[in-house]
Amino acid sequence: MILARFIDNKMGDKNFFNRSGLFLVFLLLTCTLSASFSVALACDSGSETGGGTCVISTAQGFTNGTSFGDGTSDLSIESGGSIANSTRLILLTLTFANMTIKDSGYIQASSLTINAENLTIESGSNISANALGWDSTDGSDEGPQTGLQGTYRKGGAGGGHGGRGGNGGGYNGWSTRSYLGGNQSGSSLWPTTMGSGAGSNYYSGAWRAYGGYGGGYMLINISNTFNLGGHLTANGGDYRTVTCADYASGGGAGGGILVLTETLSGSGYFQSDGGDGGDCANSDGGGGGGGRIAVWYNESTFTGIDSSTVAGGSTGTTWGGVGSVGSMIFYDQDDNAVIIKESFKFHDTTGSAAESTNTTFWNTASPTVWNFTNLTIYNAEVYQETSLTLIYQNHNFTNMSWVC
Repeated sequence: MILARFIDNKMGDKNFFNRSGLFLVFLLLTCTLSASFSVALACDSGSETGGGTCVISTAQGFTNGTSFGDGTSDLSIESGGSIANSTRLILLTLTFANMTIKDSGYIQASSLTINAENLTIESGSNISANALGWDSTDGSDEGPQTGLQGTYRKGGAGGGHGGRGGNGGGYNGWSTRSYLGGNQSGSSLWPTTMGSGAGSNYYSGAWRAYGGYGGGYMLINISNTFNLGGHLTANGGDYRTVTCADYASGGGAGGGILVLTETLSGSGYFQSDGGDGGDCANSDGGGGGGGRIAVWYNESTFTGIDSSTVAGGSTGTTWGGVGSVGSMIFYDQDDNAVIIKESFKFHDTTGSAAESTNTTFWNTASPTVWNFTNLTIYNAEVYQETSLTLIYQNHNFTNMSWVC
């Protein structure tokens, strides 16, 4: 599998996993997630083990920690079939030789891992982790960058992840706005985290307006071809409200999507947008920050980059702040080329720090070098047009081309 080969290549770098948080996130999820859905996952025909084809033609649920398939059988989710659990913070692993999700079929899970030789998601089908991440300020699992809860006459702020959450609006004016939304967190190159939830409003009881949930997480590990005709989404949830009253709540941050495949094809799209903040009479909720998407491949005919998004969530009509854009990267390993669709973080080895429209620079101590021969960045400000060398974690980018 692509994931196994990548890990083997990185075992010599003892700091890589500490930086990426890959092990930490699975430990965290394993220790904190709990099951609340009792329906066991089963094939409608065939078997998930021992070869043959497991066919899912009806709505199938699953329990927390379900591991389905042994890598020898195929899985076909037919039109109208699904594997779904709308409970937040539960784990699902699917392991098959070949997987196909047909028109109107879908998978819904908070934290999903797919291991397969080939995966086809047909047009009209999808995999979703929308609003299945961390909770708002009302919950015990609000996430590392939850937007702050609104105070008197101030709306709740948006959750942060790939992008910062928007501020909650102040009473009839921007100058009295709430505290900042949740900050950025996680990795641009190797996402392993879900989106944080948003801040709720000031009130309790019947006038309580709850913040939106963050988006969930998915790891798609395909050793041969991933054909995306439909879509993969891990959007943050919009504000939740019982009644608007005077002060709104914020939107949750977009979640995380990591794809590792030999060949990427299709014309579908990836999406991890922040949720929208509320629109109330005197103070609006902040929009959620965009999530994180990273797609690693060796060959690609994929045409859906332009339609893929990690947008920040919107706010109301007055005074609230919008969420900032998240991060999205497409990395062609064979050609040593990188396409950055949205924001990305780099290290500046001179020790200075600078920030551009959608790109942040900061210092790191003694990084190792990994050369990228081509780098394309969308929606980013150019700092230096010639002799530009940037380092992201342990990666050295050269020969930059910028698309603005």
